[in-house]
Amino acid sequence: EMSYGQITWQEVKAADQAFLDSVNEVLGTAFIVNDFVKKPKRIKLESFTVLVVDDDDTLRGAVCSSLVSNGFKTIAAKNGKDALERLAECKGAVQLILLDLSMPVMTGWEFLKYRQDHQTLKNIPVIVQTGEIDPTGLESATAILPKPFNSETLLNLISEKFKKSA
Repeated sequence: EMSYGQITWQEVKAADQAFLDSVNEVLGTAFIVNDFVKKPKRIKLESFTVLVVDDDDTLRGAVCSSLVSNGFKTIAAKNGKDALERLAECKGAVQLILLDLSMPVMTGWEFLKYRQDHQTLKNIPVIVQTGEIDPTGLESATAILPKPFNSETLLNLISEKFKKSA
């Protein structure tokens, strides 16, 4: 057991966990001390690559971190055009696209329309993350993930929808 002056490592860890517990409660995240992202019991999807497309740097980074912590590989893109460039670079390595709808340059809507006209993209499942209530126009999406969402909801949806890919 390490000691820092009068405070032991166990006391620091307990204080950190209490702080993170309060953050978890407010944000709906899954952080724990010494692991950072809690790993729920689920199917391990080794070499399952997810393209995360979102213009919000913070959300995109958090989603990628959560996915990586749970055994996924990720590729990040900041808009639909960037996503198409990443897909061209990795040539068939992506098994799932997590797509935001409202983005600059090329929206998620535009990406979905482009995807429908290109067979290689059409075969990649897409989970659309959206705050919109009406799913009209999202029929080509494999699943819809309502915003806001937490990492547990996302991981459960991926596990549920893509068990056969594991």
